[in-house]
Amino acid sequence: MSPERVAGFSNIRDNGDEPDPVMFGIPIPITCGGYWLGGHRVSSPRAIWHPGAGGSIGWADPDGSRHLSQPHVQRAEP
Repeated sequence: MSPERVAGFSNIRDNGDEPDPVMFGIPIPITCGGYWLGGHRVSSPRAIWHPGAGGSIGWADPDGSRHLSQPHVQRAEP
């Protein structure tokens, strides 16, 4: 991806530093792209990540040129 596109993922959403009523009143630094920004679980404040759903995770560090994606395919049995 282009550096401009990646930089766009790091733009914090409006009111991202305010308490989020869905997340029990905790401020959640979610970007306009839907990723979580920075935090204690990542190596850089510019890193973007997503805690996943159903056990899938993903993160990217543009400063360290590191990235990880661990998707899980979960299917319900009939």
